[in-house]
Amino acid sequence: MHAACSPNAPRSRAEGLIRRTVGDETIVYDRATHRAHCLNDVAQFVLDRCDGDTSSTDIARAVQDRFAADPHDATAWVEAALSELAKAGLIEGLPPAD
Repeated sequence: MHAACSPNAPRSRAEGLIRRTVGDETIVYDRATHRAHCLNDVAQFVLDRCDGDTSSTDIARAVQDRFAADPHDATAWVEAALSELAKAGLIEGLPPAD
């Protein structure tokens, strides 16, 4: 069991996942669902920062710096990545989507 996450600070699932880098993408295989997920570089970067302590706002700032994105684009990329990662069951600790 994980410790409680900070508000709006997602945590990546640690158990039951196998991660491998293939070229410019990361493949995450979920042993519980027997599904593979292909992550682009932004989604991988976001997932790597989902530690339960780093807020989505702070992740967006890191994306902005790493990918030389403007703040609006970085925020949109992080929101999209977090949404897809949550749908795939790869992260936890986000408030429910509207």
